[in-house]
Amino acid sequence: MEAISVILTNYLKGTITDREQRQLDEWLNESPDHAAFFQQINDPQTMGALLEKMDNYDDAFIWNKILERRRIISSGSHRVFYFPRWMWAAAIFLILGSCVYLYFTNKTNTAVEGSQISKTHDVPPGGNKAILTLSDGSKVMLDDASNGSVARQGHTKVVKLDSGRIAYYGSSTANREIVYNKLQTPRGGQYQLTLCDGSKVWLNAASSITYPVIFSGKERIVSVTGEAYFEVAHNTESPFKVNINNKAQIEVLGTNFNVKAYEEEAAIYTTLLEGSLLVGSGQTSGNSGKFQKQNVSQVKLLPGEQALLFGNTTVPIKVNKNADMDGTIAWKNKIFNFQDKTLKEIMPEIVRWYDLEVAYDPGVSDMEFGGDIPMTLTLSQVLKVLQGAEVHFRMENNKMLHVMP
Repeated sequence: MEAISVILTNYLKGTITDREQRQLDEWLNESPDHAAFFQQINDPQTMGALLEKMDNYDDAFIWNKILERRRIISSGSHRVFYFPRWMWAAAIFLILGSCVYLYFTNKTNTAVEGSQISKTHDVPPGGNKAILTLSDGSKVMLDDASNGSVARQGHTKVVKLDSGRIAYYGSSTANREIVYNKLQTPRGGQYQLTLCDGSKVWLNAASSITYPVIFSGKERIVSVTGEAYFEVAHNTESPFKVNINNKAQIEVLGTNFNVKAYEEEAAIYTTLLEGSLLVGSGQTSGNSGKFQKQNVSQVKLLPGEQALLFGNTTVPIKVNKNADMDGTIAWKNKIFNFQDKTLKEIMPEIVRWYDLEVAYDPGVSDMEFGGDIPMTLTLSQVLKVLQGAEVHFRMENNKMLHVMP
Protein backbone atom coordinates (compact mmCIF):
# COMPACT_ATOMS: atom_id res chain seq x y z
CA MET A 1 0.00 0.00 0.00
CA GLU A 2 1.17 3.48 -0.79
CA ALA A 3 2.03 5.69 2.19
CA ILE A 4 -1.21 7.25 3.40
CA SER A 5 0.43 10.69 3.27
CA VAL A 6 1.00 10.22 -0.49
CA ILE A 7 -2.56 9.06 -1.05
CA LEU A 8 -4.02 11.96 0.95
CA THR A 9 -1.79 14.43 -0.87
CA ASN A 10 -2.94 13.08 -4.25
CA TYR A 11 -6.55 13.24 -3.09
CA LEU A 12 -6.19 16.86 -2.02
CA LYS A 13 -4.51 17.74 -5.32
CA GLY A 14 -7.20 15.92 -7.32
CA THR A 15 -4.75 13.40 -8.84
CA ILE A 16 -5.74 10.28 -6.86
CA THR A 17 -5.90 7.05 -8.89
CA ASP A 18 -8.63 4.39 -8.66
CA ARG A 19 -6.23 2.08 -6.81
CA GLU A 20 -5.32 4.84 -4.33
CA GLN A 21 -9.00 5.66 -3.82
CA ARG A 22 -9.68 2.03 -2.84
CA GLN A 23 -6.76 2.14 -0.40
CA LEU A 24 -8.03 5.42 1.01
CA ASP A 25 -11.47 3.90 1.55
CA GLU A 26 -9.90 0.96 3.41
CA TRP A 27 -7.88 3.34 5.59
CA LEU A 28 -10.96 5.43 6.42
CA ASN A 29 -12.84 2.31 7.52
CA GLU A 30 -10.02 1.18 9.84
CA SER A 31 -10.65 3.76 12.55
CA PRO A 32 -13.02 6.59 13.52
CA ASP A 33 -9.89 8.70 14.09
CA HIS A 34 -8.95 8.26 10.42
CA ALA A 35 -12.40 9.37 9.30
CA ALA A 36 -12.37 12.35 11.68
CA PHE A 37 -8.96 13.48 10.42
CA PHE A 38 -10.08 13.10 6.80
CA GLN A 39 -13.14 15.23 7.52
CA GLN A 40 -10.92 17.95 8.97
CA ILE A 41 -8.74 18.21 5.89
CA ASN A 42 -11.41 17.36 3.31
CA ASP A 43 -11.31 20.67 1.49
CA PRO A 44 -9.62 19.78 -1.82
CA GLN A 45 -9.89 23.26 -3.28
CA THR A 46 -8.23 25.04 -0.38
CA MET A 47 -5.69 22.36 0.46
CA GLY A 48 -4.91 21.68 -3.18
CA ALA A 49 -4.16 25.34 -3.71
CA LEU A 50 -1.97 25.29 -0.61
CA LEU A 51 0.07 22.37 -1.88
CA GLU A 52 0.55 24.04 -5.27
CA LYS A 53 1.92 27.15 -3.50
CA MET A 54 4.92 25.29 -2.02
CA ASP A 55 7.31 27.14 -4.30
CA ASN A 56 5.63 30.50 -3.91
CA TYR A 57 4.11 30.69 -0.48
CA ASP A 58 3.46 33.26 2.20
CA ASP A 59 4.75 32.35 5.66
CA ALA A 60 1.73 33.63 7.55
CA PHE A 61 -0.67 31.94 5.13
CA ILE A 62 1.01 28.54 5.50
CA TRP A 63 1.20 28.79 9.28
CA ASN A 64 -2.39 29.92 9.62
CA LYS A 65 -3.57 27.02 7.46
CA ILE A 66 -1.76 24.59 9.73
CA LEU A 67 -3.21 26.18 12.84
CA GLU A 68 -6.68 26.03 11.31
CA ARG A 69 -6.44 22.27 11.89
CA ARG A 70 -6.46 23.06 15.63
CA ARG A 71 -9.83 23.12 17.38
CA ILE A 72 -10.48 25.47 20.28
CA ILE A 73 -13.26 24.27 22.53
CA SER A 74 -14.68 26.92 24.85
CA SER A 75 -17.14 26.30 27.66
CA GLY A 76 -17.55 29.33 29.89
CA SER A 77 -14.21 30.08 31.56
CA HIS A 78 -12.92 26.54 30.97
CA ARG A 79 -11.07 26.34 27.69
CA VAL A 80 -9.53 23.30 26.06
CA PHE A 81 -6.95 23.90 23.34
CA TYR A 82 -6.85 20.93 21.00
CA PHE A 83 -4.06 19.87 18.66
CA PRO A 84 -4.59 16.83 16.40
CA ARG A 85 -3.92 13.38 17.83
CA TRP A 86 -0.33 12.34 17.17
CA MET A 87 -1.09 10.27 14.09
CA TRP A 88 -3.16 13.13 12.71
CA ALA A 89 -0.34 15.56 13.40
CA ALA A 90 2.11 13.17 11.76
CA ALA A 91 -0.06 13.02 8.66
CA ILE A 92 -0.37 16.80 8.51
CA PHE A 93 3.38 17.21 8.81
CA LEU A 94 3.94 14.60 6.09
CA ILE A 95 1.42 16.16 3.73
CA LEU A 96 2.64 19.68 4.37
CA GLY A 97 6.21 18.69 5.18
CA SER A 98 7.79 20.89 2.55
CA CYS A 99 5.75 23.87 3.65
CA VAL A 100 6.56 23.37 7.33
CA TYR A 101 10.25 22.88 6.60
CA LEU A 102 10.43 25.98 4.42
CA TYR A 103 8.50 27.99 6.96
CA PHE A 104 10.74 27.13 9.85
CA THR A 105 14.08 27.26 8.01
CA ASN A 106 13.55 30.40 5.95
CA LYS A 107 12.44 32.74 8.71
CA THR A 108 15.10 35.39 9.21
CA ASN A 109 14.41 35.30 12.92
CA THR A 110 12.93 32.30 14.72
CA ALA A 111 11.99 34.37 17.76
CA VAL A 112 8.62 33.44 19.20
CA GLU A 113 6.27 36.41 19.35
CA GLY A 114 5.93 37.49 22.94
CA SER A 115 9.18 35.78 23.86
CA GLN A 116 12.91 36.44 23.79
CA ILE A 117 13.97 33.22 22.04
CA SER A 118 16.02 34.18 19.00
CA LYS A 119 17.49 32.05 16.24
CA THR A 120 20.90 32.36 17.89
CA HIS A 121 19.63 31.06 21.23
CA ASP A 122 17.09 28.53 19.99
CA VAL A 123 17.29 25.08 21.59
CA PRO A 124 17.46 21.98 19.39
CA PRO A 125 15.44 18.89 20.32
CA GLY A 126 16.98 16.16 22.44
CA GLY A 127 18.47 13.02 20.93
CA ASN A 128 20.16 9.70 21.63
CA LYS A 129 22.33 10.51 24.65
CA ALA A 130 23.30 8.31 27.58
CA ILE A 131 26.05 7.50 30.07
CA LEU A 132 26.95 3.87 30.76
CA THR A 133 28.46 3.26 34.20
CA LEU A 134 30.44 0.00 34.34
CA SER A 135 30.93 -2.26 37.34
CA ASP A 136 34.24 -0.60 38.26
CA GLY A 137 32.66 2.87 38.25
CA SER A 138 34.16 3.99 34.94
CA LYS A 139 31.81 5.79 32.57
CA VAL A 140 31.28 5.59 28.80
CA MET A 141 29.62 8.49 26.97
CA LEU A 142 27.57 6.50 24.48
CA ASP A 143 26.54 9.43 22.29
CA ASP A 144 30.25 9.99 21.51
CA ALA A 145 31.25 6.30 21.27
CA SER A 146 31.75 4.65 17.91
CA ASN A 147 29.71 1.62 16.88
CA GLY A 148 31.15 -1.71 17.96
CA SER A 149 32.48 -3.02 21.26
CA VAL A 150 32.62 -0.29 23.93
CA ALA A 151 33.52 -2.39 26.99
CA ARG A 152 33.94 -5.84 28.48
CA GLN A 153 32.39 -6.99 31.72
CA GLY A 154 33.96 -10.33 32.59
CA HIS A 155 33.09 -12.66 29.72
CA THR A 156 30.36 -10.33 28.48
CA LYS A 157 30.84 -7.88 25.63
CA VAL A 158 29.01 -4.52 25.60
CA VAL A 159 28.33 -3.49 21.99
CA LYS A 160 26.99 -0.28 20.52
CA LEU A 161 24.95 -1.56 17.58
CA ASP A 162 23.73 1.68 16.07
CA SER A 163 22.71 5.18 17.08
CA GLY A 164 20.79 4.95 20.31
CA ARG A 165 21.12 1.25 21.12
CA ILE A 166 23.51 -1.01 23.04
CA ALA A 167 23.38 -4.75 23.69
CA TYR A 168 25.09 -7.36 25.86
CA TYR A 169 26.52 -10.64 24.56
CA GLY A 170 27.78 -13.36 26.88
CA SER A 171 27.04 -16.61 28.67
CA SER A 172 25.40 -16.87 32.07
CA THR A 173 27.55 -19.92 32.85
CA ALA A 174 30.80 -18.07 32.11
CA ASN A 175 30.25 -15.38 34.76
CA ARG A 176 30.42 -16.58 38.35
CA GLU A 177 30.21 -13.13 39.90
CA ILE A 178 27.14 -10.97 39.30
CA VAL A 179 28.17 -7.46 38.25
CA TYR A 180 25.93 -4.50 37.58
CA ASN A 181 25.87 -1.74 34.98
CA LYS A 182 23.82 1.45 34.97
CA LEU A 183 22.50 3.23 31.90
CA GLN A 184 21.45 6.83 32.52
CA THR A 185 19.98 9.39 30.15
CA PRO A 186 20.44 13.13 30.78
CA ARG A 187 17.75 15.75 30.34
CA GLY A 188 17.36 16.01 26.58
CA GLY A 189 18.34 12.39 25.96
CA GLN A 190 16.74 9.03 25.17
CA TYR A 191 18.37 5.63 24.67
CA GLN A 192 17.59 2.00 23.92
CA LEU A 193 19.11 -1.05 25.61
CA THR A 194 18.96 -4.77 24.85
CA LEU A 195 19.60 -6.82 27.99
CA CYS A 196 21.49 -10.12 27.98
CA ASP A 197 18.23 -12.13 27.86
CA GLY A 198 17.01 -10.26 24.77
CA SER A 199 14.61 -7.98 26.66
CA LYS A 200 14.47 -4.47 25.20
CA VAL A 201 14.29 -1.25 27.21
CA TRP A 202 13.72 2.32 26.02
CA LEU A 203 14.70 5.11 28.43
CA ASN A 204 13.09 8.54 28.30
CA ALA A 205 14.92 11.72 29.29
CA ALA A 206 16.35 12.00 32.83
CA SER A 207 15.91 8.28 33.51
CA SER A 208 18.08 5.34 34.50
CA ILE A 209 18.15 1.56 34.69
CA THR A 210 20.48 -0.56 36.84
CA TYR A 211 20.81 -4.20 35.80
CA PRO A 212 23.09 -7.24 36.03
CA VAL A 213 25.36 -7.83 33.06
CA ILE A 214 24.19 -11.46 33.03
CA PHE A 215 20.98 -12.75 34.61
CA SER A 216 21.49 -15.81 36.78
CA GLY A 217 19.33 -17.56 39.31
CA LYS A 218 15.57 -17.79 39.41
CA GLU A 219 14.76 -14.12 38.86
CA ARG A 220 15.69 -11.32 36.47
CA ILE A 221 15.75 -8.10 38.51
CA VAL A 222 16.40 -4.51 37.33
CA SER A 223 15.85 -1.10 38.94
CA VAL A 224 14.56 2.02 37.16
CA THR A 225 14.03 5.72 37.78
CA GLY A 226 12.27 8.18 35.52
CA GLU A 227 10.42 6.65 32.56
CA ALA A 228 11.06 3.43 30.66
CA TYR A 229 9.26 1.18 28.18
CA PHE A 230 9.90 -2.57 28.36
CA GLU A 231 9.52 -5.44 25.90
CA VAL A 232 10.37 -8.40 28.13
CA ALA A 233 11.64 -11.71 26.72
CA HIS A 234 9.38 -14.53 27.87
CA ASN A 235 10.90 -17.01 30.33
CA THR A 236 8.52 -18.92 32.62
CA GLU A 237 11.41 -20.23 34.70
CA SER A 238 12.84 -16.78 35.44
CA PRO A 239 10.27 -14.05 36.24
CA PHE A 240 11.28 -10.50 35.30
CA LYS A 241 11.01 -7.93 38.10
CA VAL A 242 11.36 -4.15 37.97
CA ASN A 243 12.02 -2.20 41.15
CA ILE A 244 10.81 1.40 40.84
CA ASN A 245 12.30 4.26 42.83
CA ASN A 246 12.63 1.98 45.86
CA LYS A 247 8.84 2.28 46.24
CA ALA A 248 7.24 -0.35 44.05
CA GLN A 249 7.88 -3.53 42.14
CA ILE A 250 6.53 -5.05 38.94
CA GLU A 251 6.54 -8.81 38.40
CA VAL A 252 6.15 -10.24 34.91
CA LEU A 253 6.97 -13.32 32.85
CA GLY A 254 6.93 -11.67 29.43
CA THR A 255 5.05 -8.56 28.36
CA ASN A 256 5.14 -4.97 27.07
CA PHE A 257 4.62 -2.14 29.54
CA ASN A 258 5.57 1.44 30.37
CA VAL A 259 6.74 2.82 33.73
CA LYS A 260 6.68 6.55 34.54
CA ALA A 261 8.24 7.31 37.91
CA TYR A 262 9.75 10.80 37.92
CA GLU A 263 10.26 12.15 41.44
CA GLU A 264 8.33 15.34 40.61
CA GLU A 265 5.28 13.34 39.50
CA ALA A 266 2.36 12.84 41.88
CA ALA A 267 2.31 9.08 41.30
CA ILE A 268 4.15 6.14 39.74
CA TYR A 269 2.30 5.16 36.57
CA THR A 270 2.55 1.60 35.26
CA THR A 271 0.70 0.97 32.00
CA LEU A 272 0.29 -2.48 30.45
CA LEU A 273 0.12 -2.90 26.68
CA GLU A 274 0.46 -6.69 26.36
CA GLY A 275 0.57 -9.66 28.73
CA SER A 276 -0.05 -9.34 32.47
CA LEU A 277 1.62 -7.57 35.36
CA LEU A 278 1.58 -7.74 39.13
CA VAL A 279 2.22 -4.30 40.67
CA GLY A 280 2.96 -3.95 44.37
CA SER A 281 4.17 -1.25 46.74
CA GLY A 282 7.15 -1.74 49.07
CA GLN A 283 10.88 -1.07 49.33
CA THR A 284 14.05 -2.39 47.75
CA SER A 285 17.58 -2.59 49.09
CA GLY A 286 20.99 -2.71 47.43
CA ASN A 287 21.99 -3.45 43.85
CA SER A 288 20.46 -6.90 44.12
CA GLY A 289 17.05 -5.23 44.08
CA LYS A 290 15.70 -7.56 46.76
CA PHE A 291 12.17 -6.52 47.52
CA GLN A 292 11.04 -6.07 51.11
CA LYS A 293 7.58 -7.57 51.60
CA GLN A 294 5.95 -4.46 53.00
CA ASN A 295 3.17 -4.22 50.42
CA VAL A 296 0.29 -1.94 51.27
CA SER A 297 -1.56 -3.11 48.19
CA GLN A 298 -1.00 -5.28 45.15
CA VAL A 299 -2.90 -5.37 41.87
CA LYS A 300 -2.82 -7.43 38.71
CA LEU A 301 -3.08 -5.47 35.46
CA LEU A 302 -4.64 -6.58 32.21
CA PRO A 303 -3.81 -5.04 28.79
CA GLY A 304 -5.14 -1.50 28.54
CA GLU A 305 -4.98 -0.88 32.28
CA GLN A 306 -2.79 1.53 34.25
CA ALA A 307 -1.80 1.34 37.93
CA LEU A 308 -1.28 4.56 39.92
CA LEU A 309 0.90 4.21 43.00
CA PHE A 310 1.05 7.34 45.14
CA GLY A 311 3.93 8.42 47.38
CA ASN A 312 1.75 8.12 50.46
CA THR A 313 1.88 4.38 51.14
CA THR A 314 -1.40 4.53 53.07
CA VAL A 315 -3.22 5.14 49.76
CA PRO A 316 -4.05 1.90 47.91
CA ILE A 317 -2.92 1.43 44.33
CA LYS A 318 -5.54 2.78 41.95
CA VAL A 319 -6.30 1.22 38.56
CA ASN A 320 -7.38 3.09 35.42
CA LYS A 321 -9.06 0.43 33.28
CA ASN A 322 -9.16 2.59 30.15
CA ALA A 323 -5.66 4.02 29.87
CA ASP A 324 -4.56 5.94 26.77
CA MET A 325 -2.12 3.45 25.21
CA ASP A 326 -1.00 5.66 22.32
CA GLY A 327 -0.54 8.62 24.63
CA THR A 328 1.44 6.61 27.17
CA ILE A 329 4.15 5.53 24.72
CA ALA A 330 4.03 8.66 22.54
CA TRP A 331 7.45 9.69 23.91
CA LYS A 332 8.93 6.45 22.53
CA ASN A 333 7.72 7.57 19.09
CA LYS A 334 9.21 11.07 19.56
CA ILE A 335 5.82 12.67 20.25
CA PHE A 336 4.74 15.03 23.04
CA ASN A 337 1.32 13.81 24.19
CA PHE A 338 -0.81 16.64 25.57
CA GLN A 339 -4.17 14.84 25.66
CA ASP A 340 -6.22 15.88 28.70
CA LYS A 341 -3.19 17.53 30.32
CA THR A 342 -2.94 20.97 31.85
CA LEU A 343 -0.22 23.48 31.02
CA LYS A 344 1.64 22.70 34.25
CA GLU A 345 1.52 18.99 33.44
CA ILE A 346 3.01 19.34 29.97
CA MET A 347 5.72 21.88 30.77
CA PRO A 348 7.88 19.36 32.75
CA GLU A 349 8.00 17.15 29.64
CA ILE A 350 9.13 20.08 27.51
CA VAL A 351 11.81 21.34 29.90
CA ARG A 352 13.18 17.81 30.40
CA TRP A 353 13.50 17.31 26.65
CA TYR A 354 15.15 20.69 26.03
CA ASP A 355 17.14 20.67 29.31
CA LEU A 356 15.60 23.83 30.77
CA GLU A 357 14.03 25.10 33.98
CA VAL A 358 10.54 26.57 34.08
CA ALA A 359 8.92 29.41 36.03
CA TYR A 360 5.38 30.76 35.88
CA ASP A 361 4.68 34.47 35.92
CA PRO A 362 1.66 35.69 37.94
CA GLY A 363 -1.66 35.35 36.15
CA VAL A 364 -0.84 32.26 34.06
CA SER A 365 -3.97 30.16 33.57
CA ASP A 366 -3.51 26.39 33.87
CA MET A 367 -5.58 25.65 30.78
CA GLU A 368 -6.13 22.12 29.49
CA PHE A 369 -4.75 20.81 26.20
CA GLY A 370 -5.42 17.94 23.86
CA GLY A 371 -3.47 16.26 21.08
CA ASP A 372 0.24 16.09 20.35
CA ILE A 373 3.32 17.84 18.93
CA PRO A 374 6.39 16.15 17.39
CA MET A 375 9.44 16.07 19.69
CA THR A 376 11.69 16.59 16.65
CA LEU A 377 10.90 20.32 16.54
CA THR A 378 13.17 22.95 18.03
CA LEU A 379 12.07 24.71 21.20
CA SER A 380 10.95 27.85 19.36
CA GLN A 381 8.81 25.76 17.01
CA VAL A 382 7.08 23.98 19.90
CA LEU A 383 6.48 27.27 21.68
CA LYS A 384 5.11 28.74 18.46
CA VAL A 385 2.47 26.01 18.44
CA LEU A 386 1.65 26.51 22.13
CA GLN A 387 1.39 30.24 21.59
CA GLY A 388 -1.48 29.48 19.25
CA ALA A 389 -3.28 28.50 22.47
CA GLU A 390 -2.65 31.98 23.90
CA VAL A 391 0.39 31.07 26.00
CA HIS A 392 3.49 33.29 25.90
CA PHE A 393 7.10 32.70 26.84
CA ARG A 394 10.40 34.43 27.47
CA MET A 395 13.85 32.99 28.09
CA GLU A 396 16.15 34.13 30.88
CA ASN A 397 19.89 33.38 30.82
CA ASN A 398 19.38 30.76 28.07
CA LYS A 399 18.12 28.32 30.71
CA MET A 400 15.05 29.56 32.55
CA LEU A 401 11.86 29.46 30.49
CA HIS A 402 9.23 31.86 31.84
CA VAL A 403 5.57 31.13 31.06
CA MET A 404 3.58 34.33 30.74
CA PRO A 405 -0.18 35.06 30.54
